[in-house]
Amino acid sequence: ATAAVNASVYRGALSAQPVAEAETGAFPEGAEALSAYLLRLQGGGDNSTAGPGEGPAGPGHFAALAAQAFAPGVQIWTLLHNTTDVHALPTAIALAHNGWLAEQAPEAPPVAVASHPLPRTKSEQQVVSAILSVFIALFVLIPFAFVPAALVVHPVRERETGAHDLQLVSGASPAAVWAAHWTADAVMFAAVAAATLGVFAAMGRDEFVGTHAELLGTAALFAAFAAAA
Repeated sequence: ATAAVNASVYRGALSAQPVAEAETGAFPEGAEALSAYLLRLQGGGDNSTAGPGEGPAGPGHFAALAAQAFAPGVQIWTLLHNTTDVHALPTAIALAHNGWLAEQAPEAPPVAVASHPLPRTKSEQQVVSAILSVFIALFVLIPFAFVPAALVVHPVRERETGAHDLQLVSGASPAAVWAAHWTADAVMFAAVAAATLGVFAAMGRDEFVGTHAELLGTAALFAAFAAAA
C-alpha cells in the first residue's frame, strides 16, 4: 500500500525513493531521517538521479513528504515544507490526500484545494512594524552622522584661511561671528530634519509621524541631536 500511495503522490513530480536505509521509529526519528535525506540531496551526495523537476532536490519543489510504518495498519506521514511559500503546506497535504484517495479508490476524482493566505492580524502588523522601525532608525542614523561633519567645515576653513581673524579685525564681535555660524548650522539642520519628517510622512511611518504627539517627539529628538552636534 505504501508503494502505491507514494506512486500516486509523486506521479508526474517525484519518483518514490527510500529516505532511510534502516527502519525508523516514531515521528522525531522520521522527521530527522527526512531532514538528513534532503540535506544530502542539497549537498549532491545522493542526487545522481534527481535533476531539476525530477527529484526532491529540483528547484521547483517546495515540500517533501515521507511515509513510515509505525504499527500494523498505522503509518506516520512526515511533511517538511518551505515556509517562504505560503501555498506549500496546503498543496502538499492535498497531494498526500490524493495519494491515499488514488490508492483506496482509483476511479474517484482527485481532491481539489484552494489556498489564499489570510491577511496579517493586528498583532502581526505591530511586530513587523516594530522590526522595520528598528532598521529605519539604523538607516536614518547613518546619513545623520555626516551632519556634524558638515557643521565644522566652515569654522575650520575660516581658521585655516584667516577669515575668522579678518572678521574680528574688521570690527565684528566674536558673539556675532559665532551667532552667524550657529544660525547657519541651525537652518541647515532644520532643512535636513524637515526633509526626513517629510519622507516619514510620505512612506506612511505612523510610528514616527502618525499623530501630533509622535511628530513633535520625533522633531524634538532631531532638535536634541542638532544641539548635541
